[in-house]
Amino acid sequence: MDQYFNIELNGEVNLSYYEKILNGFPQWVQFKREIRITNLLEGKRIQYDIDDINTANNSLFGILNTENTELGHYRLDKACFAVKSISFIINGEKVDSLKIRIKVLTTENGKILKSLIDSNMDIEIKQYIIEEEVQYFYVYSIGKYITKQSA
Repeated sequence: MDQYFNIELNGEVNLSYYEKILNGFPQWVQFKREIRITNLLEGKRIQYDIDDINTANNSLFGILNTENTELGHYRLDKACFAVKSISFIINGEKVDSLKIRIKVLTTENGKILKSLIDSNMDIEIKQYIIEEEVQYFYVYSIGKYITKQSA
């Protein structure tokens, strides 16, 4: 079952921050052009949705941020969810809000995340940004929910 999460945007985030992770999707160039034209003509906030992100050639994943996880070292075997879609609210070049739809994976970390979701824990997903580029998504402060015995 898919889950929806609003992503906390730390500070000002521009649409260009997503170029690296979205550039591999065939519709990205066309959508980016449409966004710029709409912004020029209408000059107002617009919603932009990218559906069916995970394809055979392009995938986005998220990891757990436990006490032992060093952000910046993304390993696919540590993934806990796959990003299925992204929804942006854009004002000019600035991203005002971001929502993702995820599918929890059946990996060890995915099972931990599923258990937390099923327990109605307050899950917060953030994006890892280096040099104005979003690298990947991660579940923030998950360590406070996981005991050392289950980690």
